[in-house]
Amino acid sequence: YAGLPTGLGYLSEALAKAGIEHKIVDMCLDVKESSLTKSIKAFGPDLIGISMMSFRYKDHYALIERIRANFKDVGIIAGGPHVSTFRERVLKDCSAIDFGSTLEGEDTFIELCYGNKDIPSIKGLLYRDQGQILYTGDRGFIQDLDSTGFPKYEFFEKERYPKFISLLTSRGCPHSCIFCPVQLTIGKRLRMRSAISVVNEIEYWYRKGVSVFNIVDDNFTFNKRRVLDICAEIEKKDIKDITLSCRNG
Repeated sequence: YAGLPTGLGYLSEALAKAGIEHKIVDMCLDVKESSLTKSIKAFGPDLIGISMMSFRYKDHYALIERIRANFKDVGIIAGGPHVSTFRERVLKDCSAIDFGSTLEGEDTFIELCYGNKDIPSIKGLLYRDQGQILYTGDRGFIQDLDSTGFPKYEFFEKERYPKFISLLTSRGCPHSCIFCPVQLTIGKRLRMRSAISVVNEIEYWYRKGVSVFNIVDDNFTFNKRRVLDICAEIEKKDIKDITLSCRNG
């Protein structure tokens, strides 16, 4: 497994900040379906969230159908790149899904959990109404990424993952590569965290004994000045003997 799931980590962090009790079950850790069922029964959630890639999506649909069969009265919401790309088609193809969350799902998921808004007023949400699949429209992208904080993975089994941290220092991609669907999932406008925010995350994990960091941005080096500022901030905080890799330019 590649490491702690960054996107799910951000969602968990947002839920924790909002005071919403939740539990994470990462099926990529070879968790048996019977264990998943036991976890759901023990926790007793009002809402079950599923994060999906398009890879093996039919297997995910089948799993969701079985979850629905065991928990008929619990709402199920799906999110992730697959839902952001295919939208209404996902709910059409998998009748067990009650809601779909598109694009950046933090605020959409929190508003749905709070239950103090009418469903049609929650932006970024797919839902069912009298046999129809409706969409509330895209939610505006988060502009101040520093305000989101960074994942601390408090609800994850951290000891079961490789000892490195993936850093997401920006969201969005301004390019138009014909082979890439990133515009459909995270937007075309590039938004960046400040150098101080990025290095605060590195320092947080460095003080906990982590020395390997993998930057997973789509365009980390797009702004050369910011890269140099990040390096300068690392030196200022006297963070030494770390490995910092960049997946994409």
